[in-house]
Amino acid sequence: MGGSEVLKIQEDLYVTVMATYKEIEILRGETWRFSSAYRTVTATNGYLTMSFTTPATGQVTYNFAAISKTGNEAIVNLIEAGTYVDTGSTLLTGYNFNRNIATSCPIIDMKVGLLTGGTTIASGTSLSEDMVPGTSQGNLRAGGTASSGSLVFLKPATRYTLKILSVSGAMTVTANIDLIWEDD
Repeated sequence: MGGSEVLKIQEDLYVTVMATYKEIEILRGETWRFSSAYRTVTATNGYLTMSFTTPATGQVTYNFAAISKTGNEAIVNLIEAGTYVDTGSTLLTGYNFNRNIATSCPIIDMKVGLLTGGTTIASGTSLSEDMVPGTSQGNLRAGGTASSGSLVFLKPATRYTLKILSVSGAMTVTANIDLIWEDD
């Protein structure tokens, strides 16, 4: 998903410039990043969530950016149309990748929460599932990361939740989600 454009550099010098879909949308001021900040999941089957509802108009593209963690293994999945209880969650503000554009983000209800704080997600359709490795042996806690270049075009007016589930004990984790919103 890239485009190209021929640019004139000098009188007789032309170059072809290639840009990815995401880079083009950054230039247009239509890409936002949301970060969970570091959170600690304290036990097996505990989880961190980042949840949002897509606007009723326009097209939202989900681009899972990255997860960094220490501690035990984690299963990461994006859940579509799940039941989200936001007790104890925190509202996040996204920042636009094009810092020259003052456009407000249409994703106004991005929330991050921990199961231990009362935030839950149930039902829905799991769109993907990945595992982030890790171990915990005494004071040794190997880190793990995950990132993806894949884009998912999301349905309008639908709740989506990124769920990071601890498979076997405590972990400290941060997640970043990039969302592209193209207005109709």
